[in-house]
Amino acid sequence: MPVFLDESLPKSMNLIDEKSSHDEKEIRKEFNSLKELHRFDLILSKFESLPPNQKKAFFSYYPLSLFNRGQFDEAKIQALSCLKDHLGLSAKIECATLLAKLNENAKAKSFLGKIDQSKLNGTQTSLLIYAFLALKDYPAIESLLGSLKEPIKEDPLVKLAIAYYLMRLSNNEEAFDLAEKAAIALPNDSRPLNFFKKFEGREDIIKGQKALYEDFLSRENAPLEAKLDYLRILLELSIFYSKKGSVNDSKALLSKASIYLAETADEASQIPEWWRLKVLYSYLNNDLGETENSITTLHKLNPAEWTGYHIKALLEDEHNNFNEALETLQKALKFESDNPEIYEQLALLFLKNNQIEKAKESLNKAIEIMPNSAKLYLLGNKIALKEQNMKEAEAYLNKASDLTPKKTDKDSNLDE
Repeated sequence: MPVFLDESLPKSMNLIDEKSSHDEKEIRKEFNSLKELHRFDLILSKFESLPPNQKKAFFSYYPLSLFNRGQFDEAKIQALSCLKDHLGLSAKIECATLLAKLNENAKAKSFLGKIDQSKLNGTQTSLLIYAFLALKDYPAIESLLGSLKEPIKEDPLVKLAIAYYLMRLSNNEEAFDLAEKAAIALPNDSRPLNFFKKFEGREDIIKGQKALYEDFLSRENAPLEAKLDYLRILLELSIFYSKKGSVNDSKALLSKASIYLAETADEASQIPEWWRLKVLYSYLNNDLGETENSITTLHKLNPAEWTGYHIKALLEDEHNNFNEALETLQKALKFESDNPEIYEQLALLFLKNNQIEKAKESLNKAIEIMPNSAKLYLLGNKIALKEQNMKEAEAYLNKASDLTPKKTDKDSNLDE
């Protein structure tokens, strides 16, 4: 694992000073910082305050921010206008990706199909891969990758985009390898780190990061960003131990997490990531009232945050509130129509409520997005058994077995 921590990390995550320079480089830096914080409300506010001659340079942030604030109709209008305007190609590809998320697949495909892929630079190529991922057009990605020339293949942003694609195909080891190479090539870029935050599902990776952060946080004046990352790692490890039945280890990590939550509460009160972690902590700590309150605050700051919907649906399901759980997951789909976890949770919800056909439909959508996920085929086995379709149940089980990685000596040692 690359070491992401260095002295260049910001000492604070305070929001952007309203009096900052209108120099385009500075504005872009501000917008990217706010985007990283998921403060799309502030991007919208700042965008509206720009003079007309500068709005064009930053227009791609506008429909994206509208989308993440739940203003879907206006986001669609602005994304479509983006494709027709005289904007740069990168901005247009990002708008096409947004249209795919808004289920305007035909319009997105029409635009993307006209692009001369041979003339794309590394950044544009990576954006095109993300656009095809949003469309779930994996043959288009394979075709693109097959035609890439060596300099573009070696671009770290392209490697990172390919890593996301490989995760969709459950080629985890290869994906982590590419993401690590991207991280080494981009030591001060948060994008590779975001990949590991999203996918670090291996205990050895999380334990390694925990040790790194503990060393870093032992120094004076550790930045808030590092504290939040460490808090995230504590909670994810707590979940790991809980699933393995190591209750005491899980509780110890939760206790440590509570200290960092309290320590960062004032400084991070307007940062969605802190509230996401508060939601997760409260749920793991069985504090349902605080969980619900934290979800409300989280979605005020970032209506698109999946963790809030995920846990809210779990709570509704635990209380047998089927309609409320279903409504919550349907809201989540508006923001993340290509998230297989949402379809998986929908399939489980429908299965529990004996709506077998809808469970199968949701499962098939999840498999369409992640066709090589053993976990999804195990769920298919459960659904088939529920409807007493033994032949289909066996087929799902065999497929899951084929896709399950065989344990190595290293894996066995981790389990001990």
